[in-house]
Amino acid sequence: MQTILTPGRVLARRYTVEHLVMVCDDFELWLAGAVGIVALSPVLVTDARARHDLAALFAPLPAPVAAVTTAWRGSGFEDPLAWGVIDAPAGLSLAHEVAQGALAVTRARALLDATAEALATLHAHGMTYGAVRADRVWAVSSREGCGVRILAPRLPAFVQRARSTSTRVTPVPTARSLDHLAPEQVMGRDAVPATDVWAFAMLAFELLTGEAWWDAPHTASSALAMFSAMMTRPLARASERAASTARAHALPAGFDAWFAQCTAREPAARPTMAEARAQLGALAPR
Repeated sequence: MQTILTPGRVLARRYTVEHLVMVCDDFELWLAGAVGIVALSPVLVTDARARHDLAALFAPLPAPVAAVTTAWRGSGFEDPLAWGVIDAPAGLSLAHEVAQGALAVTRARALLDATAEALATLHAHGMTYGAVRADRVWAVSSREGCGVRILAPRLPAFVQRARSTSTRVTPVPTARSLDHLAPEQVMGRDAVPATDVWAFAMLAFELLTGEAWWDAPHTASSALAMFSAMMTRPLARASERAASTARAHALPAGFDAWFAQCTAREPAARPTMAEARAQLGALAPR
């Protein structure tokens, strides 16, 4: 597969390109140490709309959402490469934490509260994430206590726009890349704030139990079965699903009703992110 960047390439004498995350006709996303590198396809470097869209991706975001550090860079006319740096927090994502075993209940709930705060902040500024997952969220420590930063909140929308004009959009496969898709996304509709509420409920179940809601291997057939189940019948009660994980005790009293409301098939039936955060925080531990 031919790509714009290659592993080992050094940009601005500072960033060494390492791992490819996503490639499409319009841009590529790579990791370079603790940051992400977004490179625009050379044929689109002079495209004003593409430059505007990518510049918007790099615009500053409100706290406590992940900040973006650098805007456009250029390497000259002979090698028309436009690229930018997305700031990624140092350390491990929540996906790495969960992979080591279920989190302590108090830590899981603190991280969920911080994540809900970040998503509610995005919504208050007219933005939607689209499918927040454990591999997009980093835990950070501060004097104020436990917090999170979300990697590249505008990237899902940018990818969605790229899909409308690109013939090739290939996310590099990662574990659990489909788990948090909401029904409206499966149907090809645009993500809305309620889409984030669905994904947040899935994240809450995962952090508290140590298992993703959908546990089938992510093959084409299992993805089809997952989407079919999502669209044709209500989800099982969270406590029933958690019973097989030996972590049902980690779900607070009332979690079943909260989860069912947040994963209502119709987005309009779900609470706002601020409401979901408050309701989850009010649930008493078992």
